[in-house]
Amino acid sequence: MSWMTKDWTQGELNALVKKIGGEEVARGVLNDSLLFKIEKSTVPPLLDVIGTHLVLATTSPIFGIEKFKLKKDGGICSYLGDNFRSWFLGKTEDPKSETTLRSARLTRNSPDKPILETLGDKAETSLAEMFAMMEVQADGKGGNLLVNGYANIFYVKDSTGMLRAVYAHWFGVGWGVHAGSVGGPSGWRDGGRVFSRNS
Repeated sequence: MSWMTKDWTQGELNALVKKIGGEEVARGVLNDSLLFKIEKSTVPPLLDVIGTHLVLATTSPIFGIEKFKLKKDGGICSYLGDNFRSWFLGKTEDPKSETTLRSARLTRNSPDKPILETLGDKAETSLAEMFAMMEVQADGKGGNLLVNGYANIFYVKDSTGMLRAVYAHWFGVGWGVHAGSVGGPSGWRDGGRVFSRNS
């Protein structure tokens, strides 16, 4: 909510301005810089942390083409997007030790760039971690992944080492998996869930 649209009481506004403005307020100066500080202080963080999730170690290499299979081929997926097929089905990942992922809810619509800036060096996850979480909810029941049609977003390097936005959503009777560039202007709906490394 913007500071301009909130219904402030005079006491609330005075307290906020005093807290943020310091000496400027003492001099009675309410300038653009101070207004920007007030505006910034009332905007919620982009990512609202939900919790952490343990992902067990893998003991053998992960092959994208072996894990991400359609249901008709014995897998748990109902749909695989063209980009995902092209960029990830040829990828191999070495065995991974046990990891902990963090999940967060998007509090507003956003393209990838601000999300990646918020996550910093914790952004990158793996196919193995993503698939492990999907497999736990192969039947579409509730769990750590959203199954209401909203995106579960992971940032994973493709077979060429390029970081991509990979997302899974529950697609009726199985998982739909897609991938896209992280540099585009299009964004994610608020309420989507973002997964990143916890440490």
